[in-house]
Amino acid sequence: MNTLFNFDADPEDLVEQVISTFVNTPSSNAVYTIINYFLKIFLEFPGLEITSFYILNQSTYEFEYYQTFPSEMESQGAEIFEYLTDVGSLGTAVSNRSLYSNFDNPYGKALLVNPLISFSNIVGLLIMQVSHIEQEKYQSYYYAITLLSAHFANKLENIQMVESQQQNERELEQKIAERTMELLKSKVDLHEKFAELKANLTMALPHELRTPINQLKGNSTLLIKHCADLDPEDIAEMSQDIYDSTVRINRLFENYLYYANLELTAIDPISLDAVQQNNFEYYNGLVDDIARDRCRTAGREEDLNLNLVETQVQFSETEMIKLISELIDNSIKFSQQGTPIVIDSYLTDDNLILSITDHGRGMAPEQINNIDAYMQFGRKEHEQQGMGLGLAICRRIVDLHDGKLSIESELDQYTKVKILIHTKHYSLYV
Repeated sequence: MNTLFNFDADPEDLVEQVISTFVNTPSSNAVYTIINYFLKIFLEFPGLEITSFYILNQSTYEFEYYQTFPSEMESQGAEIFEYLTDVGSLGTAVSNRSLYSNFDNPYGKALLVNPLISFSNIVGLLIMQVSHIEQEKYQSYYYAITLLSAHFANKLENIQMVESQQQNERELEQKIAERTMELLKSKVDLHEKFAELKANLTMALPHELRTPINQLKGNSTLLIKHCADLDPEDIAEMSQDIYDSTVRINRLFENYLYYANLELTAIDPISLDAVQQNNFEYYNGLVDDIARDRCRTAGREEDLNLNLVETQVQFSETEMIKLISELIDNSIKFSQQGTPIVIDSYLTDDNLILSITDHGRGMAPEQINNIDAYMQFGRKEHEQQGMGLGLAICRRIVDLHDGKLSIESELDQYTKVKILIHTKHYSLYV
């Protein structure tokens, strides 16, 4: 028995009846509670048998099924929705943003398509099946549905706005929490990186200094204690050894500072980005010049064999000079005069492969592993005196340029250091 609305009343009284339902609207901000309340109110309309509600997904702009009253009519409600969609009634109602009636249908009853329109947006859709509407009461019926639907739409939109705001607040809180954790993790990572840097630098220098300092100490002690008993030739030889040791110590300190700067660059994103943005065009000429100069100084120019391709590389010129100098010096130091030192390069995909090979003492597999372990900072000693820090510098330079350095070697046969460097492709015609 329908009691809420009297469609025999005059329009002003009917408006008052509809408005009275507004006062009793639940204060809940739960979407389900509000939808449930209004669907039950609509069922108070005379002859209204089925009311189905579809909510508009604001992301996909598709109507998604939500609820049907009475619940046992859910399947028929879905069937009616599909029918109204197929015959275009649903599209007409949404396009016109107004209630649309379909009387000529297989169900023999009035089917109403009612878009729920708030102040500015469509928020949902009501599909209704009405058994009969008296002709003289149709206008009042239509007006009451439209008025109640407007209140329903505005209430629903307000709840959705509150939910959206709460969701945004939750997401903001989540992002703040995640950002806080990132900052804390960055702080921990930075602390660990500085601790690692301190450990690396602490272990790098003392080992390399031991030999030249012992030579200085031994020769200077002999000169102090036995100067009067030594021949001029012996004094000259010891003096030369002292000079050579000071040169070596000076170079070690320079390398130590260079290595420290590389480590600081690795943990500074701005400095690292600046290094990786470098482009160097004539690398082959630079490599050629450095190799010839170093071999000429060591009396090994005849041993040098160069085979270089031309390309532009993404590499700092300063770092390239240091990289090639260290590797050439190692090849000279650990191979005999008269044995070849080969430097060649080739292109593959977007990379340059540069290799430096000498045929000297070579290294056993365990020695290569130990050197690599040191360069990866997992080991506290060097297996090759005088080589560790230089190779550590080379590895770090290549790493900072997002390249790769590998070592191939056989004991008493050869050592090949292979470097992968990214090339910079460009065209003269844009």
